[in-house]
Amino acid sequence: AGENVERLKMMYQSLKGSRNAGTHGILVASNVSCRQFNLWGGAEITTTGQRILNDAMQELEKRRMRVVYGDTDGIYVACSRSAYGIPQVCSAFGVKPGKGEYITDPEEVKRVINLLNHRWREKLRYPGFELEMDYSDAMLFVKHKNYLIWKAADGKLKMYTKGNNFRGSDKAPIARKVLEDIMFRVLKDHLKWENEERVRESVKHSIIKHTMDVVNKLDLSNVKLDDLILVQSVKPPSGYKSYKKGSGSNYLKRAEALEKLLGKKISAVGKFRFVVTKMPLPGIDNPSKTGVKPIDYMYPIECLSDLSNIDLEWYRNMIKNYVKGAFGLAEIENERTVQ
Repeated sequence: AGENVERLKMMYQSLKGSRNAGTHGILVASNVSCRQFNLWGGAEITTTGQRILNDAMQELEKRRMRVVYGDTDGIYVACSRSAYGIPQVCSAFGVKPGKGEYITDPEEVKRVINLLNHRWREKLRYPGFELEMDYSDAMLFVKHKNYLIWKAADGKLKMYTKGNNFRGSDKAPIARKVLEDIMFRVLKDHLKWENEERVRESVKHSIIKHTMDVVNKLDLSNVKLDDLILVQSVKPPSGYKSYKKGSGSNYLKRAEALEKLLGKKISAVGKFRFVVTKMPLPGIDNPSKTGVKPIDYMYPIECLSDLSNIDLEWYRNMIKNYVKGAFGLAEIENERTVQ
């Protein structure tokens, strides 16, 4: 299954590259090997897109609509300051639906988009031109190209992340799951708001409060073991250069320690599933627990006989650091911060 997923990811990236080359002109830069040789054509594609977005921005702001974010290929408009007018969201939170309070009527936003569609079909002499509309039940913007999206379906609210702040691919799955739990609580604290500046500060404090609450109550008896897994590739000891000083020696010793634990030689590069434990690997001198993946304390899951050896405190700190880094909240340190 893992190999199939990786293969599908590679296929997707290939298709994405072909699409970008054909529609966005990103591969027509000088001194870059590509299949598109018309630099002016590539420049026209991206420049026209910027003109369309700028025109859309001016049209929306002229009508006093709250544009909250924009990037190279999209603009986001805030419509509602209350969840009570969105029945599916109310269902997800178990609250009674009520009257919605709008910054901008969503139907008015649609009318502006249709106006822009007609305008640019004529300008481009392209009858098939159409701006793509997308609706989200809730969004939280942190910084450029980093935001959270929630969409309701079947009585539940699903969170999606965008941007490197929330990437978390080098983290154990529990980090993303805990983040979703925290942010669900944060949203519930803010089903309705009035002042944008005040709610921004309130959201920050709510994130801190719920992070500490969830992290402090983290219990191995309520956590799936798979959610604690860290995956890392390991080479045979001969694949690492042995230095008296330098990072290579740490990986070499780790590979040798793994061979002892497994009772067999590591003959080829392979991916191992680890958990972080209280005890270091055997044969590691001066073990260190610093870094995102403390390799001196990463035990292969198949060699772990006692779950009480899992270092839950390390996972707590990892989650706190993940949330702290994602939102730029340096004050997530202890419970006293939020009282």
